[in-house]
Amino acid sequence: MVRGTIAWFVQPFYFQSLGYSYEDLGVIFSVIFVTQAFALIFTGPFTAKFGYRKSTFLAVLFFMITRAIHVLFPVYPLLILASVNFGIGMPLEYPVLMSLLSESVEEEMSSLLGIGLPSR
Repeated sequence: MVRGTIAWFVQPFYFQSLGYSYEDLGVIFSVIFVTQAFALIFTGPFTAKFGYRKSTFLAVLFFMITRAIHVLFPVYPLLILASVNFGIGMPLEYPVLMSLLSESVEEEMSSLLGIGLPSR
């Protein structure tokens, strides 16, 4: 679920410019993925109950809070909190986008979305 945005490229350089070591960066990024793995258990039912719009809005809110912490308060404990925050936001947003995309294409083409190959 790692997204292909420029932030994933720039973020380690930004944190290193603030004086954080590779070990610190490893912890910061690992927390994101561990949190994401556990949050996926709960975000599916949440999205099913409250809908795509509320789920996406909540994810964007999590992302905004995360980036605000990164820029305004870049101290290590808050960066860990921001990683948890981001790890919750990612599973709220990405599955919703995939669901909306799969609903908007023809049924014979929707099998191409998962792994890129037809299911036949």
